[in-house]
Amino acid sequence: NVDGTLISQNFSMGLGAGDDTLNLGGGSSITGIADGGSGIDVVNLTGSGVANNRFQSFDILNADGGTWALNATNSRFGTVNVNSGSLSQAESVNQNVNIADGATYTFSGNSSGSDFDLGGTNANLIFDGTGTSNLSAGTITGSGNITMNGTGQFSLGSLVVHYTGTTTINSGSLNIVNVTNFQAPADITLAGGNLILSQSTFGGPATLSNNIVGN
Repeated sequence: NVDGTLISQNFSMGLGAGDDTLNLGGGSSITGIADGGSGIDVVNLTGSGVANNRFQSFDILNADGGTWALNATNSRFGTVNVNSGSLSQAESVNQNVNIADGATYTFSGNSSGSDFDLGGTNANLIFDGTGTSNLSAGTITGSGNITMNGTGQFSLGSLVVHYTGTTTINSGSLNIVNVTNFQAPADITLAGGNLILSQSTFGGPATLSNNIVGN
């Protein structure tokens, strides 16, 4: 359990064999490497905190309440459950990301092979970056919403997209390219950003959505 600050330039925590749980409470801030080892290993986040370390060999991440930021670009979890509050992650690779109703998941880097489930009409997936990021070889499903923030460009490529919530592009660019069977969301709002469409197939009428609204 960590409730406070654990910082070391050369910090490495190895939990070894067996099923392990690492609990990080409010105010936690850690730097280094946390290695879950073998077995079924779980990280539980409560309160609010920052993790600049790399998580490796952990199977499940549970975020419950508060605001957490995972800033390392090479952390890996099999499943990420955002049960409540807000979780931001720099990168999402081969993860199952489940976003509960009322919760928010934000990432700013690349995503490959991840499946995003927007579990309720108030579940929020936010793209927020400054460079060029790619989302490929995965799925986006559920009834929640997608918001594009930041100044970068996020490209949805080689995905299956079936979410039914709204899409709001506040800034930057959302590029829908080579998306398989794109199911049109309820509304797309251009609130200062750009929507780019190319080489995609649509699972229904050729209209992208009921309403595309721009300022």
